[in-house]
Amino acid sequence: MRLPDTLCDAMRPHMNHTGWHIARLREQWLPIGERPDWRIARNEHPNVKYLDEPGSGREFLVFHRNMIRSYKWFLTQPSAAQVVYQPWREIPDWLAARFHPGAMGATYARILHLIRYGTADQLGSYLERNELDTSPGCNMHNLAHGYIARHEAENFVNDPRLAGAGMTDLSTACFNEHFWGLHGWMDEIYAMWQRLHDEPVNQEALDPNLAHTGHHGGGAGGHGGHGGGGTVAGGGAGGGPAGSGASTGGGNHGHHLQPNNQPHCPPPARPQENPLVEIGTAVLNALAGKKPAKDSSGGKTGGTTNPGPAAGGSNGGAGGMGPHDPHNH
Repeated sequence: MRLPDTLCDAMRPHMNHTGWHIARLREQWLPIGERPDWRIARNEHPNVKYLDEPGSGREFLVFHRNMIRSYKWFLTQPSAAQVVYQPWREIPDWLAARFHPGAMGATYARILHLIRYGTADQLGSYLERNELDTSPGCNMHNLAHGYIARHEAENFVNDPRLAGAGMTDLSTACFNEHFWGLHGWMDEIYAMWQRLHDEPVNQEALDPNLAHTGHHGGGAGGHGGHGGGGTVAGGGAGGGPAGSGASTGGGNHGHHLQPNNQPHCPPPARPQENPLVEIGTAVLNALAGKKPAKDSSGGKTGGTTNPGPAAGGSNGGAGGMGPHDPHNH
């Protein structure tokens, strides 16, 4: 559902969601007709990492963290019309039901594993799925966008509150209340990783008028932002592409990728952990309080393992924010 018009109008000049996502694509992934828009976006975000570059997963987490910080600031203004920031504690039942049976348990298990043993880049790559991680169960973010759009279309037919807030359109998704629930859930997962790995966590509201935020940057060290305190908090970061097998519909620019479904990750190197079934963020938070185990060399363990069975939840679906198919427009 669309946020209040006064809030949308106030946010609109500051949420450069579309351009940032488009800039992460490589020009050759796009049809000829979409390349002029890509060049404009790339000029605005010259240092953002491409989706097949290491670091793009972390950029996804940092960019959306800073969108949320700006959103929190807007909620302190009169234009907010009493809207309250409410990140999801877990994926809602109505949304989880649209994934394949068993998908959520396996996906949560992998997220927990990456919180414990992975890097922030691996975690972001898995949540959104970029060309660096096409492993089973990835792509929660993109599929969720598509499934939310389908849910709203099926349950709120011709409802005017859906206008201008489509979850499969990069230019309107952030005006949908569910955008902030979903991304808030992912931001809490990122914060868990940060706390566990002794990285400072800054989720405070940030006035976008005072900070040249990461919405206009995203390179290493926070190009275009405030490095550690602005919206490119602590070193820039970025995101991943569309869905592993996300099928049809939705999605505009920003998610046309090479039709390559082969995993880019090495095979599992650690013994599989017991699958965790239907755990939400609250449970993840408690479990992730355990410090990561150390490997024989004394360092933190790798994070290339995929605990639990193949999730299946990254196949089929609602089209999400757009599939790994340059021909699906």
